[in-house]
Amino acid sequence: MEEIRGLKFPFSLDPNTGGWPMEEGISKYRQNIVQILLTQRGERPMFQEFGAKIRRYVWEMNDAATQALLKYEITEAIHRFEPRVVIQDVIPEVDRERGLLTLRLKYYIDPTQMTDQLSLEVPVNG
Repeated sequence: MEEIRGLKFPFSLDPNTGGWPMEEGISKYRQNIVQILLTQRGERPMFQEFGAKIRRYVWEMNDAATQALLKYEITEAIHRFEPRVVIQDVIPEVDRERGLLTLRLKYYIDPTQMTDQLSLEVPVNG
């Protein structure tokens, strides 16, 4: 089984050691997914292609076509930047009044052969 280990997200210094906290295992995969989905594509100057264009879907018509496009965007972004994770299901919920997109993801982690779930609230600026 392939082990994954990396910097904990969001980034911070450990107050006890002064070093960068690390994360590993399923928790690290979850953090990688969150980082991909919360980063708007084009936001990182040195890596403009990183992330997903999901925030724009909050202001689109909430119909089957828009939900299909949103699911496709999420699946493609995860496949591209965290290929060890296979998205099995995406359930988006839009709250326009609060400017909030809630994503419920079910995914398979290939190296661990485990399935996990994640609920993520994505704040959207008008």
